[in-house]
Amino acid sequence: MTRQIVELDGRLLTSHTMLHDLLSKELELPEHYGRNLDALWDCLTESSARPLTIHWSHYEASKKQLGEYCEQVLHLFQDAEAQLDGFKVKVTR
Repeated sequence: MTRQIVELDGRLLTSHTMLHDLLSKELELPEHYGRNLDALWDCLTESSARPLTIHWSHYEASKKQLGEYCEQVLHLFQDAEAQLDGFKVKVTR
């Protein structure tokens, strides 16, 4: 199975909505995706579309825009990486 790589450019993530819209599109999440952290976790853990790498570039830029929420999303990805076979997150500052 080919590894899917999703690119998140932190310079472009200026709101929670924009982040979730991008994730919804790139991960092809279902229409009922709730665009919040609980819904993201549910979709990641229920998805069979692995292996998957999230590459989050310019993380510090997104942190300036999204604040603490940015850190919460990163922690969610790190938890997913620890628990899900084939899921990886790569962050470049």
